[in-house]
Amino acid sequence: MLAYLDHQASTPCDPAVLAAMAPWWSEHPANPSSRGHRPGLEAAAALERSRGQVAAALGLRPGGWCSPVAPPRPTTWP
Repeated sequence: MLAYLDHQASTPCDPAVLAAMAPWWSEHPANPSSRGHRPGLEAAAALERSRGQVAAALGLRPGGWCSPVAPPRPTTWP
């Protein structure tokens, strides 16, 4: 059996992530920054929901973590 240990170069995607993202790649492709039409608004709402889910999984409140393009903000821990 091969043991692949170079996950810095490429990491396999969890099947649950693939399943959750599949509709956004095939059925609902839209830019969440394009809020002048319904598909963009739906994508933006889904993005905000996912940010909340990630924050909750990390034990943070939504908006309490930084994106790579946003200026740093204090992180709120429970």
